[in-house]
Amino acid sequence: MCKDDPNLYYYWGIALANNGEYEEALAKWSLIDGLEYSKLKEFVRKINELKQGDIQSYHFEYELR
Repeated sequence: MCKDDPNLYYYWGIALANNGEYEEALAKWSLIDGLEYSKLKEFVRKINELKQGDIQSYHFEYELR
């Protein structure tokens, strides 16, 4: 992967989100075109639910490409 590879930011964001670093994950995902990743909208929605306390936990899994 090169520095500007969107997959890098996608997987990096998942790792950050699974470690509870939600703002950092959102920042990484904002650098890529979300249309390429079908689960990205769901991930952003789940982070917002976690931050609001609507859900207690969620495990972010990457989609096979």
